[in-house]
Amino acid sequence: CFAYTHFTKTSDVHPNQCFLRVGGFVSRKRCTSCTSGRKVNIVSTDLSTQSPNVFTTLFINGRRAVRARYPDGNPETTGLYTNNTGYVSKADGWLAPQKYPPAVEINIEAPQRNGTHFPLFQVGLGGPVEMFNPPQSYWGQRAPNGGVTYEVPSGLEYPSDVDFVNRTWSNPDTGIVHAFHGKHWGNWLFKLADRDEDLRYLTFGSGGFQEARGSRGGAEWYVENIFEELDSPGEWFYNQSTKTLYLYPNGSLPTEGIGTNLESLIEIRGSMDSPVVNVTLLNLEFAHSATTFLSDYEVPSGGDWSVHRGGTVFVEGTKKFLLQNCLFNAP
Repeated sequence: CFAYTHFTKTSDVHPNQCFLRVGGFVSRKRCTSCTSGRKVNIVSTDLSTQSPNVFTTLFINGRRAVRARYPDGNPETTGLYTNNTGYVSKADGWLAPQKYPPAVEINIEAPQRNGTHFPLFQVGLGGPVEMFNPPQSYWGQRAPNGGVTYEVPSGLEYPSDVDFVNRTWSNPDTGIVHAFHGKHWGNWLFKLADRDEDLRYLTFGSGGFQEARGSRGGAEWYVENIFEELDSPGEWFYNQSTKTLYLYPNGSLPTEGIGTNLESLIEIRGSMDSPVVNVTLLNLEFAHSATTFLSDYEVPSGGDWSVHRGGTVFVEGTKKFLLQNCLFNAP
C-alpha cells in the first residue's frame, strides 16, 4: 500500500519531490509528472503466481470495476446527458485516416429490386475493410450508394486544457480510446499506439470497427487503461508485464476480486449437417464475462452497424435448444 503528495517546482520547500508512504515508511522521490496537491491511496498485489494471470475485466465485491481513465466516470452511471459526462467534449482535431488499397468489388446485376435504396447486391472485399472478420462490407466499395467508403481517424489532437497535458504516461500503448462517431451513429474503440506530448497527438493502433459506416472525424471521447490516470476511488489498473494489480479502494479494502478474460461462459456449436440437439439451460446465473469491444466484428448488411458474433452464452447450429429461468448478471 502506498500514498503520495507531490510538490511542484514552484514550491519553496520541496520542489519536484514526491513524499511516499510505503508500508508505513516515508521516503522521498523526485518526480516531474505529478499534479501538485493530488493525494491518492493505492493498494497493489502481485498476481504472477496466479493462473491464469491475464484479464481485461475486474469485478470488485460483485460489481464491475472501472479501469483507470480520463476523464473520470463510470459507463453505468455517467454519459452524455449526465452532469459529469465522463467524456472530453471534443478533440482539437482528428488525424487523417490510414490509407488502404482499393477493395475487390463484387456487383451482382440480377435480380434487381427497383425502387429501393439498394437495388442490387454489392460488396467490397479487403482493402479499406480488411479490419472486419470476414474482411468484407458494402461500405468497402469506392462509391457505395448512399454514402462514402469506410474510413476512421488514425488518431486525435487533444485540447491543451485537459488535465493530463503536463502529465507523462510511461506506457501510452496500454490505453484504449473510446470515441463517438462524428454524427453519433455509433461508438469507436481504438487501441492506443502512442502519444506525442509536443503535438498533443494520441495515435491509434487497431480498432474503429465497432460500427460500419466510418467517418473522418469523431465527437466526444475518453481514454482508459492508463496507469497515471489511476486517481479516483474504485478505479483499477493491471500491469500485464509485471503481473501487478493496482486498485484505488472506494472506502475500505474489498473482500473479493474476480478478474476475467472469458468472453463466453458457454458455447454450443454445431452445423447444419451435424446440429447439436436437445440442450436445456435451466435455473442458471451467468456472471463475470469479459468485454468484447476489441474482438472480431463483422458487417452483416449495408446498414450503419457491425456486430461481434458472440455472447455470454453463444449457440449456433442447434435444434431444440431451451434457455429458461436464467439470470444474466452484468453488474
